[in-house]
Amino acid sequence: MFLADKSTEFRFLIDTGAEISVIPPRTIQERNSTASKLKLFAENGTTISTFSEKLLTLDLNLRRVFRWPFIIASLSHPIIGADFLKTFGLLVDMKNNCLIDTSTGRKISVQMMASSKGKITLLAADSPYKELLMEFPEITRVEAKAKVKHQVEHHIERTGPPVFSRARRLPPEKLIIAKREFQYMIDQGICRPSKSSWASPLHIVPKNNGDWRPCGDYRRLNAVTKSDKYPIPHIHDVALLLEGNTIYSTIEFFRAYHQIPVREEDIHTENSSHQAFWTFRITLYELWLM
Repeated sequence: MFLADKSTEFRFLIDTGAEISVIPPRTIQERNSTASKLKLFAENGTTISTFSEKLLTLDLNLRRVFRWPFIIASLSHPIIGADFLKTFGLLVDMKNNCLIDTSTGRKISVQMMASSKGKITLLAADSPYKELLMEFPEITRVEAKAKVKHQVEHHIERTGPPVFSRARRLPPEKLIIAKREFQYMIDQGICRPSKSSWASPLHIVPKNNGDWRPCGDYRRLNAVTKSDKYPIPHIHDVALLLEGNTIYSTIEFFRAYHQIPVREEDIHTENSSHQAFWTFRITLYELWLM
């Protein structure tokens, strides 16, 4: 099943058997970028190298836009997988050759044809841990929206009144990127508009793969922030803790910063009676509105 996108001019393969949505590298930077640690596997067990992710805004003729971070992978054809379909509530009607948007009830016809692409999975077919990981699928699922399952909250102790800096104008192409990035975070529930008195300038910094990353200039905020003098463990002490161990594991968080919520009393609302501020997620969006 193939579907054309008006924005990117991609012809996406709609594959319900693919666990994750991917696009091939298009630019020289994307083709020459360093492979990431994330590995994908084809149905025949072949490893598919990945590089990074790219946020795309798709127009699928469904009367709404779809913002989604696609994984850049060594494939010849872009694929919309089960993660995309599940998040946006899209149903594949094989009998009537159409895609149904359950949110609006709109249907669009799609082109049906046989494909040899095969499904894409995050688990290798010969992995000794496959059965265990399939029992707990949330461990390997790359979710765009953070699902907080802990009690850790973000809080910055500061002194004095709120500080702010004048917003800096962005070139037109960077302004488009900033709007896209923050609209995506709003859609995912990561941030929301603010009337906070705290504000920091916004920068758009290029990534190695040719994409862009929003960053903030927090020098004024850092100047009024109370420093945490808790000492970092010495590397020798850390090495001693590993003595005698033979099995090690690593973990890599997906959009780790967004998995730590801001403390409720530090979130500025219209009815707040105390001085509060938004951190990275909200401050940058506020600047974009200025």
